[in-house]
Amino acid sequence: MSQQGLRFTLDVDGLLAMSTAVVSFTLSQNLSTPFLLCVDIASGLPDLTATDFLEKNATLTVWQGAVALRYLHGIITGVELRENN
Repeated sequence: MSQQGLRFTLDVDGLLAMSTAVVSFTLSQNLSTPFLLCVDIASGLPDLTATDFLEKNATLTVWQGAVALRYLHGIITGVELRENN
């Protein structure tokens, strides 16, 4: 897969699609074990809290142009809030 033109979106149940922007992510996956996906996001919405994310279904989508190449579905089990600079 060419990395040219890749973009990433994170959809979280209960949040508007444009509420977050993916800054970076790491994915660990092995045979016969659950995957671990850590996503760094940014948002211009100051009222978002950890409860807006915890225990919610989420989908990270990998796009190339207008074509979705891969979907990663899971449940958010941890949140770390930091300041946007």
